[in-house]
Amino acid sequence: MHAKGARIDELPALWDGFARLVRPGLGLSAFGANVMNLPPDYATKSHDESESGQEELYVRLAGSGAVVLDEDGTELPLDAECMAAVGPGVGRTLRSGPDGLRVLIIGAAPGKAYEAPEWSSTNVTSSGSNTTWSGWMVGSGARAIGNGGYPKSRDLAPTLRTWCSGSGRRAAEP
Repeated sequence: MHAKGARIDELPALWDGFARLVRPGLGLSAFGANVMNLPPDYATKSHDESESGQEELYVRLAGSGAVVLDEDGTELPLDAECMAAVGPGVGRTLRSGPDGLRVLIIGAAPGKAYEAPEWSSTNVTSSGSNTTWSGWMVGSGARAIGNGGYPKSRDLAPTLRTWCSGSGRRAAEP
């Protein structure tokens, strides 16, 4: 790969746009990367990366929220000034604030070649449909109803419109 760019909303999608797959969309192979679009006041199911051994970095792109650690409820804020890193064996939940959360998640296992999970590479359509995996992102929240528990893209549209303008530049946040 020499270089490639893409609008987030044009990357391959899962779960009706709830997740955007950065790694296959940009042709990356050294690490995993996804963008998650959480609607307002939403919480994912808890998960850890014990099986994969991945460390994960969470970088807020728009909105606000936190990574909540299962062990003691510690909240690692995700906002304009804060990002978070979490080790493989640490259980965590991703929670959005009142304006939702668009977060870039980057993961890799230290000292090992990256192995992409099957769900991030197959059965993805341009509309974002994926019926073979319903993992940790299925959570709870006011809009987490129907469609397997994750929000439909139409539920995210008002929030996403405040984050991006038609020119591809980030618009002012509310």
